[in-house]
Amino acid sequence: MTLNGKTEALSLIEIFRRASELRALAGELPTQDIAVLRLLLAILHAALGGRDIDGNELPDNEDDKIDGAFALWGALWDRGAFPCERIERYLEKYEERFWLFHDETPFYQAKVVDMIDEVFGPFPVSKLIGELAESENKPRLFPPRSGDGKVSITYAEAARWLIYFVAYAESFGKLEQHGKKHGDPGTAGTGWLGKFGQIYATGDNFFETLVLNFVLLDNGSPWNEEKPAWLEQRTREHRSIRTPDNLSELYTLQSRLVLLKQQNGHVVSYRFVSGDFCSPVNAFVEPMAAWYHSNKDKKNAPPEYSPRRHHASRQLWRDYSALIAPIDGARRPGVISWLAYLKDQGTLDKAVISFGTTGIKYGSMQAAVTDTFADSLTFNMALLVRLDGGQEGWGYRIIDELEVTEKWAYAVGELAAKIAKASGGDGAGERDSAREQAYFRLDMPFRRWLESIDPKQDDMDNKSYEWRETAQRIVRRLGEELFSAAGMKAFVGRGENSSPRAYGYFLAATSLRI
Repeated sequence: MTLNGKTEALSLIEIFRRASELRALAGELPTQDIAVLRLLLAILHAALGGRDIDGNELPDNEDDKIDGAFALWGALWDRGAFPCERIERYLEKYEERFWLFHDETPFYQAKVVDMIDEVFGPFPVSKLIGELAESENKPRLFPPRSGDGKVSITYAEAARWLIYFVAYAESFGKLEQHGKKHGDPGTAGTGWLGKFGQIYATGDNFFETLVLNFVLLDNGSPWNEEKPAWLEQRTREHRSIRTPDNLSELYTLQSRLVLLKQQNGHVVSYRFVSGDFCSPVNAFVEPMAAWYHSNKDKKNAPPEYSPRRHHASRQLWRDYSALIAPIDGARRPGVISWLAYLKDQGTLDKAVISFGTTGIKYGSMQAAVTDTFADSLTFNMALLVRLDGGQEGWGYRIIDELEVTEKWAYAVGELAAKIAKASGGDGAGERDSAREQAYFRLDMPFRRWLESIDPKQDDMDNKSYEWRETAQRIVRRLGEELFSAAGMKAFVGRGENSSPRAYGYFLAATSLRI
């Protein structure tokens, strides 16, 4: 999508040339966009990583490589454009690896699929299209496309869905059986991006988005040699690999080995086998994941951190602590730590930052995609680095306000449940519905409040009181509506439950306290 809102189909080279003229990727799904974004970042890492802005190789010692990484990032940010001649030379060097139907090295595919007896497919191209997500015997009642659009697609669209499929492929029971047969249990499961929710920075244009997500250090250390998928010609299938030590390999991890079939200039079907897999536990090389301490209840066990999944019903701001100021032993995403360090060092001169998230939901046994979703959040960049005050700092104060907001949303849910019980119901559905409505009403006001915070200018107590007044007004208005809508039966009540008693508890639970 261009800055004026028009959409265009561009080649890889054109994207890098015109990055500052573009707003964002505009594919068929936000999850497809993030998969393509990671491909573009893999190209940047492979073409530019390990060298300075002029293409000179950095000295072979860790300190110089670290300094060089910061210098390269700062030079890119300051000039506002990529050194496209270097990127073009790289892409031209591997030009044949980017042809969708090359005889030997088709893009993002593996000719080895032709040589394997127990291959899966052929499947109709409709199963490759993520926005359809339908089985062969249970088509959607109202699909987003029909007719020829389900039986054949253009090469350009097929390339986008291929990248998406490799990243988010659903679990396939026959893959697990196949893997065990060949001594590789665990080859089933989803694609790499299906294992966690992605978080990434977004800029004022697509150049900024690419550079903000161009993480040039691995938790403070230089990346190892870049090994994107197109450098390797696969000679075997399913294999357990070590966690990648470079981002171009991780961003192009071949969770499935695929081979497309074309007919009359369109893609009509595909086949696939198991690809590469590695454990996501403690895989901190992944910069777009937030982490939680997954075995903290096990005494004397080495700590294990697993990547978080996003949930469609949970707004991103409610997970602020996991992203910005982790508590309870959690770790924040690598891209956020990278940007915080750049800001703290004065390399990144941006006042406000936005982050986007994408997530995917699978059905039973992770065998089919049932939902995809996206969210975003904007706030002052200083909040990334102003955690030096410990429990008294801005990051933790915002977490305090979120905890109060959670309690008030809980209180309105309890009010709805008690009114329902007073009327003879069980209150479970009413409780969930009221909480959902509370978060819906709080959503935009909280986003505006968070975006308005300027840590250098604002007083924490005043800003906290400002939010609590807003949140109390919203939640109490909803509580008043619930109380007013309760009938005489609820007013009289049953046992200890009555609407007046419930409303009194609710008012007490939502009183202002700083």
